Amino acid sequence: MGSFREAVDSFHGERGICGNDGDGNLRGMLSSLVLLGLSVTAPVSDVRNVVFLFTDGLRWQEVFRGADEELMKGAKPTDAHYKKYWRPTVEARRKALMPFVWSTIGTQGQLYGNRDRGSTSKVLNGLKFSYPGYSETLQGFVDPEIRSNDAVPNRNVTVFEWLNKQSSLRGKVAAFGNWAVVSAIFNKKRCGFYVQSGMEPITFSTSPAAQLFNRLQAKTDHPFPSDPADAFTYEASMMYLREMQPTLLGVLFGETDSYAHSGKYPAYLNAANRFDHWVSDYWTALQAMPKYRGKTTLIITTDHGRGDGGKWTSHGETVTNAEYTWMMVLGPDTPALGEMMNTGDVTNGQVATSIAKLLGFDYVKQQPKAAPALPRLLN
Repeated sequence: MGSFREAVDSFHGERGICGNDGDGNLRGMLSSLVLLGLSVTAPVSDVRNVVFLFTDGLRWQEVFRGADEELMKGAKPTDAHYKKYWRPTVEARRKALMPFVWSTIGTQGQLYGNRDRGSTSKVLNGLKFSYPGYSETLQGFVDPEIRSNDAVPNRNVTVFEWLNKQSSLRGKVAAFGNWAVVSAIFNKKRCGFYVQSGMEPITFSTSPAAQLFNRLQAKTDHPFPSDPADAFTYEASMMYLREMQPTLLGVLFGETDSYAHSGKYPAYLNAANRFDHWVSDYWTALQAMPKYRGKTTLIITTDHGRGDGGKWTSHGETVTNAEYTWMMVLGPDTPALGEMMNTGDVTNGQVATSIAKLLGFDYVKQQPKAAPALPRLLN
């Protein structure tokens, strides 16, 4: 007889009773399907929501090794960043830098990209800078025509836009970005879902909190004038999460890249540490909300790596090893395998298909150029 998934699809259409308009009690169908003689050959997913988190240009070296020994050589024991991040072992250093990653994702989720242990995560675009990396990650494939960081509206449909077109997800998708070009990458004018990036004000709410946010963002002296401080992206996205409760939310931060280009290693470490705290905040907020508790997966990555040693400030086509990235997954149906070892390559293009798969959709069927989902994404 047919499989469980085939039975669901034929009984209730493309998304069936597992759509996001309601909980859709698939588990309650199991006994009925067995009585009908249908074999249950696919697991029942608890995932109903995905939050995609992203921080620009954070190296795999800091994620998996913590503060870089070579780049800390000039630091004094009395320096604030030395006290906060320097430890005698790699394991202690990385946990000091990213405590939530290593206490929670490292034990309950999956982490890809530690080249020291035979796990490689990378972009394939060859250019190794932001717009190509963002687009490869969000649409699932490399577009060779994307060769600059200019704010040109993306001619490609991202997985966010494609999912927003599905009847059960329409109006339940949103994205926020520190970098102003994020609106172009999602093609804000065409995509049909809420996108806020750069210095754009909040428009989804007219609450006193939203009005205060807009005033503060406009009047604050941001460290990088073309883009707001990451804290504003964080606050706007958290406000949206609590008020609008989207099914798919993307939040893209930028200060790790900006401080690296400025050659400010202590500030770069602080930005990475803040990002870790924000990942923890999102996870805590999600577990406190009935819509999300036990039904939400985090996917976390970056758009490119950086050079080694003294070239850590740079990335791009001519920078050796700047294609290497990292990736993390934490959710109710993702096996808790921790730090992946000797797994071969994963690529940023797999993120788009993985997001769709977690929500019950086959993105590759629609977009054959997209990379497949992560192989160990679901039980």
